[in-house]
Amino acid sequence: MHTSRKITALRTRGTVVAALGLVAGVQASPAGAQDLGGHAHKNLNSRRYLEVGGWATGNGARAQQWECTGGTNQMWTVRVRN
Repeated sequence: MHTSRKITALRTRGTVVAALGLVAGVQASPAGAQDLGGHAHKNLNSRRYLEVGGWATGNGARAQQWECTGGTNQMWTVRVRN
């Protein structure tokens, strides 16, 4: 693999891992939590969006990057606990 491709792959992988860490850190919130609405997360390097592949909803679903589709599998919710 070409060196610049390796670096791009590592950056992309790191971004996805970091985003998953953020998502994993957000727990289902209680009734008193404030919902900030759905947001799409765009990778600055690849200009692609974080999404759940295959529209999966179960535990262990795979996150990936993809062109913007506007689908709900590319929307992420951040909730703030009161």
